[in-house]
Amino acid sequence: MDYERRAGGATRAVAAHIVSQLSLSPNAEPVVLDNACGTAAVTDEILKRFPSAKIHAVDGSVGMIDVAKLTIEQKGWTGRVETGVMDGQKLTFGEEMFDISMTNFGIFFFPDPEAGAREVWRTLKRGGRAVVTCWKEPGLVPLLHDCQKFIRPKTSIESLPVLEKWMRKETIEQVMKQGGFQDVLIESFDSMIGGKDEKEMVFGVSENLKGIVGEQWGNEEKAHLQGAVEMLLRGKGSSLFVEKHGKRGVPMVAWIATCKK
Repeated sequence: MDYERRAGGATRAVAAHIVSQLSLSPNAEPVVLDNACGTAAVTDEILKRFPSAKIHAVDGSVGMIDVAKLTIEQKGWTGRVETGVMDGQKLTFGEEMFDISMTNFGIFFFPDPEAGAREVWRTLKRGGRAVVTCWKEPGLVPLLHDCQKFIRPKTSIESLPVLEKWMRKETIEQVMKQGGFQDVLIESFDSMIGGKDEKEMVFGVSENLKGIVGEQWGNEEKAHLQGAVEMLLRGKGSSLFVEKHGKRGVPMVAWIATCKK
């Protein structure tokens, strides 16, 4: 199962919403930064609506850029999208280069998010817009806590300080203002981790939970996560899962910060 399917569409749904809110003509030719691009989902959503856009997709992970390059080749985007392995805290682009800058669920991974915000501000044109996202209410957290009660009943509830910090609205607002932005508008958006069917959803959710616990849990403990998710889905679905468009999933509410320079 690839990264996109494992993510269950949660981050892509946010990307699609953001792009749908851009007040641009379909024939517009904006220069766009897809920052911390991952698999280039933002790039994909932009080119669906604005096929004449010029996009620079960058990520600090060589593996992610390799995936993005493959996507670009398969979709015939060569010439419209340039990729690069680049630290979001030290972008190598010149000043005021981009009309639109998007960092979709990436800035909170930066060791110095304020530095990342400064780079977004520096490389954005005057009058341009930057959009940065993080999670407000990640439904994976209460789900993890309930899984923990089954798998590690004698341990204290997992603390996720970085994630919990970014769940507060003032965190993303302060980071972007410290980066140089004064005009910062923040809204929330409801998404979910789903899948083409319930089996895929359960697998994807379990893989996400493994990523959250990391090395804090042993391999044997992590191997029990999928079974725990399945049990909770049957017994406690109404409180931990939601249904959209006939599919069930884990609710994920995002913060979206739109910043003007």
